Amino acid sequence: MKNLKMLSMMFGCVAALCATFSSCTSDDGPKSLTKEEVQTAFLAVKGTHTGKIIYEAKNKDNVNDNADTLNISWEIATDSTLVVNNFPMKVIANYIADTELKEAVSNMPDQNLECRIGFYKVSPAGFLINPKTPTASLTYGGKMRKYQLAFYVNSPFSFGAINSKNQLVMQVVAAAIYLDGKQTRHLSDKKPFVFVADKK
Repeated sequence: MKNLKMLSMMFGCVAALCATFSSCTSDDGPKSLTKEEVQTAFLAVKGTHTGKIIYEAKNKDNVNDNADTLNISWEIATDSTLVVNNFPMKVIANYIADTELKEAVSNMPDQNLECRIGFYKVSPAGFLINPKTPTASLTYGGKMRKYQLAFYVNSPFSFGAINSKNQLVMQVVAAAIYLDGKQTRHLSDKKPFVFVADKK
């Protein structure tokens, strides 16, 4: 489903996440939790979650439509790891102007996105997310290239929390595209991806 309501939902989720994060931090950053508090927070979000990923996507037929969604799942197996299953690598093609690279990225298969997490709040549970950089091979410029999509890490805008509706909501932010280990300008601006778990 692609419509204006999804964009409003995305920004609403981001605003809710930011409010949750800022309300539980001090001038010195997130609160340091005890091992017991970390376990309590982890138990509140552990397991496999299904829901939607919301991302920026222009609709040529409707200039007011700026977001799209896909079904997705993710798993929080330990108090330090999160895996987004089958992250849609091809959606990055929406933000690439170079025609050849855009086509190559649009044909990329989905890839699991592994992340390190660290809890900063117990109730409702909140955690920072540090995605690892997924790597793949693609053909660009007439040869095979090493493609990497870097995400922001140690960022207050890359985190998850239980919202007021008792849903797990998360956000990660794509920062740059690397080819053969060198940063390119193909991703000209940061791109947020918001995850909203289905209501239980």
